[in-house]
Amino acid sequence: MEATQLNHKIQSDDMRAFAIMNMNEQVHDLSSNRSNVLAMYDSSYNMLYTYADGDVQSITALNESRDKFYMDTYSAIHRRYGIIIDTENVESESFAGLVKILYELFVFNYRDVVVKFIENYIIKNKKTIYTQIPNEMKSKDIIVSACKNIFKDNRDAVIVASIHYIIDQFIVNNDMEIDYFMNTLALSSDINVSLLTRSYDRGIVDFSPKFYKLFVKAISNGEAPGVEAMVKNDLVQFFPRKDEFSIVED
Repeated sequence: MEATQLNHKIQSDDMRAFAIMNMNEQVHDLSSNRSNVLAMYDSSYNMLYTYADGDVQSITALNESRDKFYMDTYSAIHRRYGIIIDTENVESESFAGLVKILYELFVFNYRDVVVKFIENYIIKNKKTIYTQIPNEMKSKDIIVSACKNIFKDNRDAVIVASIHYIIDQFIVNNDMEIDYFMNTLALSSDINVSLLTRSYDRGIVDFSPKFYKLFVKAISNGEAPGVEAMVKNDLVQFFPRKDEFSIVED
């Protein structure tokens, strides 16, 4: 191997080792590192690919290192969430695309995705959620009364005032079916998840029975701070308000 080719191999291997160290840290603790590790790796890969200037051996070494990085990233996400990709029957570019989607959804953008997921779940199931909120939480305490002065629908007021209870009971301690989860997830992100949903439908991607519990675990263990406040603020903007604030008598 010529010196230039050897240098490219060393650079690509060092780049992968550094990136996967950061990736493993980020996947293990979602609050630890807010950099897009995968995007930074791809940017460095593209730069080295350009420097290789068409040299076949250098490009082969780069591609092998990139394939290992994506496999290592998938392995880290698999360990965290129990998501399974049929690596024997997926094309290489589709595999890389799936890993990118999983990383964007469940690692880098986890907090934003879970906030939208909770909001969509609440909006879709508002009537059921309201009926299952304990009556004592619907009484005229200070928070509920204040909310009832803002929203047209008293049910919306109770829901906004009960966000902590709703997240705990209907999200964290729920046992959601994966098909329902996937349908809600598709509405909960600006990320294009069509490749993921198609791969799930075809059996290329599967989720362990524990996946949903692992997905919501970060809410309760402090890895996604601010979720409750973000959900509440967004619902305050979404639910219809009264034209004028006034005391509401039931």
